[in-house]
Amino acid sequence: MAGEDTSSANLAPPPLPPLAKASAGTGFAELEGDLLRGTLAMGVDRWFWGEGVCLLATWRAAEARGATHPQLVLDYMGRHASRLPVLEHVNNMAPAATAAELLRASGDLGARRLVEACLAWYQDAPEATRASNGALEHWPGGVWADTVYMAGEFLLRAGRALERPELTREAVQQWLAHAEQLQDTDTGLFAHGTNQGTRIDCFWGRANAWIALAGADLLHLAGDDPAIGEVRERLAVQLQ
Repeated sequence: MAGEDTSSANLAPPPLPPLAKASAGTGFAELEGDLLRGTLAMGVDRWFWGEGVCLLATWRAAEARGATHPQLVLDYMGRHASRLPVLEHVNNMAPAATAAELLRASGDLGARRLVEACLAWYQDAPEATRASNGALEHWPGGVWADTVYMAGEFLLRAGRALERPELTREAVQQWLAHAEQLQDTDTGLFAHGTNQGTRIDCFWGRANAWIALAGADLLHLAGDDPAIGEVRERLAVQLQ
């Protein structure tokens, strides 16, 4: 290909304006319903990143309105706790963030088994390779922005559930290690990934969203970490 293919972008509708805070509040119940219907229609079967993202959103939506634990989460965790899932990739960490929330809220033993299995994979599995600065790689030789959400949210929430502050610190350090590899100093945006230590300057919107979401949660839940100031500074530059 001689240049960029912009045909899809040219045919796409214009971006929607950001949702105002007031309208976000009034539309929350409708948004939660859409989330649940979309998640169920997708089929919540695998122990993988898509399910993990939907489950954590489902849990947080219920928590925000003071509801009991979503049945969708309870059923899903019960199925997987009875026979632990195969863990072989960073994206297998994502559902364990919600398992950690369930463990913290209820002491559920099945959720504990799932959290501990994912933590063992993160710490010891040969597939869980690290870049030279300690960033967990998405693939051997490749650091991806996605990882700070898929694995970082798990570490952050497992630290709270297990009362292990070193895991919370690890979530912060992983965010910063990824920022060191991926953040562009001129724009503040994050590249999607690297290849063998070389950053590939594709500033994909969803990759930047993973980084921003994980960074915001660190500010909210790991606010007393000594390195949180650098997260705040880098996140502000990105969002601006």
